[in-house]
Amino acid sequence: MSTEGSGRGSVSLQETVQSSRCLSVGREAGNRHPVAFRVRAMHMGRSIAMCRRQDFSRMTQRTAMLDKHLRDQGTWSQRIGRGDFAGRPALFLDRDGVIVEEVNYLHRISDVRVIRGVAEAIAAANALDIAVVVVTNQAGVGRGYFDWAQFAEVQQYILDELAETGARVDLVLACAYHAEGLGELRVDAHGWRKPQPGMLEEARASLGVKLENSYIVGDTVSDMQAGFHAGLPGGALVLTGHGARDRDLHAEALDDLMREGFALEIVEEPAAAMTGWLTRAAGKRSS
Repeated sequence: MSTEGSGRGSVSLQETVQSSRCLSVGREAGNRHPVAFRVRAMHMGRSIAMCRRQDFSRMTQRTAMLDKHLRDQGTWSQRIGRGDFAGRPALFLDRDGVIVEEVNYLHRISDVRVIRGVAEAIAAANALDIAVVVVTNQAGVGRGYFDWAQFAEVQQYILDELAETGARVDLVLACAYHAEGLGELRVDAHGWRKPQPGMLEEARASLGVKLENSYIVGDTVSDMQAGFHAGLPGGALVLTGHGARDRDLHAEALDDLMREGFALEIVEEPAAAMTGWLTRAAGKRSS
């Protein structure tokens, strides 16, 4: 039975009664318990206002972080702490595939997995007063797959995860410029994008580190080439991330680096590559 007609817009008497009952629930509750009803409404209003304030605060903090660390639309420089590294060596680390597992265009916190032993190796570098510098190409930003705000959120999470083991990164450098980037981020062979040495040279300018005594750990041939072009004496290609692929696909390019005098090692795990170099660096320091 319907209240009128039998067209698509008709409503049954039962539905009408149910709607009326639903509409009256709030009024009845308020009439029976006027004080409690007003208190609940007041608390709900406060909760909504608090959430809005928290959202605004997070948005303001995010905007301030972007303003502070973005050098331009395609390069990121984030100094952490106030350590004095003038004349000291640096341990340069690629991020994805070296510090955290490679997931292709990492932009979600839920996908972050710190590779075993890396945090402890970074803490060992901290104990030796060796600057730890992350140098990462971020083509995902350049191609528009995610933005700098998402990069910043993931990067902060990684830093927090490392800090739980007492490990500290001293400088984070990132480049979003790419030959297939969108808009102004479409730049071929930008000076900061590995294999160019710009990020490593920026670390020297920012921290005063000695590149000729430094080392790079990466999972691509471009990491090794960036180290070579920056004047580093050597580096380690690890077989995590893209390392096994690049070892086979770019064997000739790797051989070229070694012929040019770059002390290239191929190491299974990032932590082993890092601790191996740190042991040698500590030995030179004590001799």
